[in-house]
Amino acid sequence: MAKWRYSEGEYDEAIKHAKTAAEADDTWAEPEFILGWFGLATGKVDPMPHLSTAICKDRRILFRIANDKLCKDHPHIIVKLKKQYAEIEQKQ
Repeated sequence: MAKWRYSEGEYDEAIKHAKTAAEADDTWAEPEFILGWFGLATGKVDPMPHLSTAICKDRRILFRIANDKLCKDHPHIIVKLKKQYAEIEQKQ
């Protein structure tokens, strides 16, 4: 639903649906990734907390972020997330 609303240009509704999904299942990384992506695309949400949470829930998301076209337009975000994730891995 969030992606559909986004494609219709209804950004606030898209964010609302993604937040609902994130709250509904705290183990599912996809809604957090989507919220971070929406943040990069619209500037309406801080992307870092959501992308970080997504990576903590599913480390494969980092690969997805590193290869996503929009995310590649923000290389500083990718560098910061890789560094942050490396620090998380060292603590575990």
